[in-house]
Amino acid sequence: MKCVRDNPVEFPLRKSLPEGWAGKSGEELEKVTGVKGAVFCHRGLFTAVAETKEAITKMAEIAVNS
Repeated sequence: MKCVRDNPVEFPLRKSLPEGWAGKSGEELEKVTGVKGAVFCHRGLFTAVAETKEAITKMAEIAVNS
């Protein structure tokens, strides 16, 4: 969700996932995001996982609009 490459050599990140998601998983992440099916968010805030396409799409919408 967060990682969009500007060039093939570097990997600068343009937007982090919401700070409150860092390192959370399972029910804790579902509670923080409000998204049923949220599974995991890396503590570095560069990737997240969900059980369904709908759940990860909702998480992406939240992240982009936060």
